[in-house]
Amino acid sequence: MVPFVELSNLKWIITLVNKADIWWDKDLLEIENYYENGEYGKIINKMNKPLNHVVLPYCSTIEPFYGIKTSGRFGMTAKINLQTHFQSTLLNSLGKIGKIE
Repeated sequence: MVPFVELSNLKWIITLVNKADIWWDKDLLEIENYYENGEYGKIINKMNKPLNHVVLPYCSTIEPFYGIKTSGRFGMTAKINLQTHFQSTLLNSLGKIGKIE
């Protein structure tokens, strides 16, 4: 995706981490570290422009993933909490960008 991003207009990137990365019994800090500092994060950081990169867990559905049910620890409450957190983070980010400095 990076080659197609118009860097001159880019101010921030929100990476939504979902599905298998958050459904199973994985350490969320390890997952966030991959997207912020691992191979994925390194590609984002090579864009030669200071960016506000936010990594957020997100869930739009709790349907079976490739026919495999979730671990059972992830349900509707977790889904709603992640959606609410994403919405508030997005609105907060948009508010910061819209301010004249």
